[in-house]
Amino acid sequence: MISEGIGSGLYFQNGPNPLTDAVPVPSEESTIQQTLWGQGKCVPRLGHQYQYNVRKDMYCEELAPLDLMYDRGHLVAFAWFFVSDIQSPVFEKIPQTMYSRMFQTVPDCLYTMGQVTSLHIFLTDQYNEITFSAK
Repeated sequence: MISEGIGSGLYFQNGPNPLTDAVPVPSEESTIQQTLWGQGKCVPRLGHQYQYNVRKDMYCEELAPLDLMYDRGHLVAFAWFFVSDIQSPVFEKIPQTMYSRMFQTVPDCLYTMGQVTSLHIFLTDQYNEITFSAK
């Protein structure tokens, strides 16, 4: 992990209290098995994907709008998901036919939500080199 910069890790808030509801995002894929992050599928140029605590029969209100991406064992990107039809070249519209290519277990509720749009944030300037490579 890089020790210089403006932060020491990636967290997302999963509840009303930022102190007690902060969920750390593992920077190394080798430590993710001890968490509620479940392995999704490998998507070309996005690496190994993980979603938070996903179940087939979950309510979409429980679905964290976040996807983690690892390459060669390291966190290289994450994506925010929005239930909205955002018109912008920096956002990606996700067709329902892609859900089964992203999730190991697709929550049934996703098919009733409407248009899902994502924004990818890369943590590397070598994003064109992301593969399916293992650790």
